[in-house]
Amino acid sequence: GPIGRYEVIDAVWGGRPTKAVDSTLNATLSRIRSALVVAGGEADFIVSEQGQIEMLGHRFTSDYHDAVRAGDRCVPMMRRQEFAEAWVQATIAFSIGNRRLVVGVESDWLDHQRDHLHHLVCRALAVVVIAAMARDRAQDAIFAARELVRREPHSDRGVQLLVATLLNVGDRGASRLAVHEWVARLQSELGVLPDDHTLQALDRSINRRSDLAESLAEL
Repeated sequence: GPIGRYEVIDAVWGGRPTKAVDSTLNATLSRIRSALVVAGGEADFIVSEQGQIEMLGHRFTSDYHDAVRAGDRCVPMMRRQEFAEAWVQATIAFSIGNRRLVVGVESDWLDHQRDHLHHLVCRALAVVVIAAMARDRAQDAIFAARELVRREPHSDRGVQLLVATLLNVGDRGASRLAVHEWVARLQSELGVLPDDHTLQALDRSINRRSDLAESLAEL
């Protein structure tokens, strides 16, 4: 829908527009129109009039919105146990969300979008872990869980999923090491310890023989 011209200026320039901001915005819109024409669109795809800017039609989308849509689809699919479909959508969300957004440009608006993509990527990785285990792709699950821990080093979600994947292949030693490293990281970097409930749940999972369903239920 239409958005106010000065809302765009405030978002892009972070409330600190230059004196030539109007001409810069006009030139930028012109370049975008030209790029869209090359991609097969119409010259009037972007309309700028009466202080409003609007993109017309539904022919074009952005990678950002493709990633968000895929991320929104994968979780309900996983809950319905449509693991193959959830895997595909989560992989799309991860692949796109993993790209750097507007490199070299800093603004509060972009920081918000980048933060959103970070959480989107982590959610997609969690879905990949569960879908991979359900599809007997143990190494893919372990790889995704380790990547999730790397991106969320202090979160209990990553270590819980990593423990589940390692237990799924019978590697209790690596499971204990993953928990030990997580606890040490929390203590050294944040000066805190995990709550007793989380540690007890992880300990119960590691020290008993349980099938995949029980391990996931524990999470």
